[in-house]
Amino acid sequence: SSGINAEWPLRPGQFSGDLAMGGTIYSVPKAKTISTKKKHPVLIKNLQNKIGEIVREEKIYERLPHGKKKVSFMLCADSQSTLEILEQMLDIETDEVIVSVFSSSVKFLTADQIKLAEAIDAQIVLFNVQPLEFGTTATVHHSNIIYDLASEINAAIDNALPPNIERTITGKGIIAEIHGTKKKRVAGVNKLSGKFSLGMNFAVTRSGFEVWSGALASLRYVKSPILETTSNMSECGVSFAKHSVPDLVAGDVIESYFNERAERVLLSSKFYGGNQDQENLGNFRTSDYQ
Repeated sequence: SSGINAEWPLRPGQFSGDLAMGGTIYSVPKAKTISTKKKHPVLIKNLQNKIGEIVREEKIYERLPHGKKKVSFMLCADSQSTLEILEQMLDIETDEVIVSVFSSSVKFLTADQIKLAEAIDAQIVLFNVQPLEFGTTATVHHSNIIYDLASEINAAIDNALPPNIERTITGKGIIAEIHGTKKKRVAGVNKLSGKFSLGMNFAVTRSGFEVWSGALASLRYVKSPILETTSNMSECGVSFAKHSVPDLVAGDVIESYFNERAERVLLSSKFYGGNQDQENLGNFRTSDYQ
């Protein structure tokens, strides 16, 4: 099916677009522009009454590669040229996500367009226009400054994806000596840099490959137990919890680290406050609707 391209409002009973699903054709309202740049088969809740009301339970679907997420948006802006900027901003496809601009409208959205956004789980983007006149369960992003809107949309797409976890290394050393048994192993660490803290995560790498990660049972310096190393310590001793003892080899690298969620930067940097194209975007800073 080629999707829907049409104009609002649609008269009762009028059919538009190419939508044949399971042998049944439903009346579908036409938006001013319904973009199908990312084409996909659709199965929409039945839209009926004078310009269509959603009654079918099925939503729009599309087959995506395993692990890839689709995030859809419905746009509304003060002019066609602004819509083109927003569509350019949302022209995103990575290994993790494909962003779809389902519909674009100038000045306002009708109640039925808003219902359609809810039916397909599309987020609504309003730029330099009045707030919605109708309540909605859809996520709404509303701003008069393009850079604020870009940041908000980038965060919304990132939040729709699995957490992007980055590891920050806080300390590093070389395994020099290994003592004990498989049930209780102690290692001497030298060439220590950064800081080891007992409550942190630790990992052992060999030839660049991680061979173990877990927690330490204790930290020692000159046979005395410590909670963390200090900048004047170039060596220390470490012991491992009984349930998590690595198979160590002299020369292995041991690192302490913590994990934190890092936001993906999915939108072009020109839509952020750092490197603005003032000629094209500078006039988007103020609103006619203050």
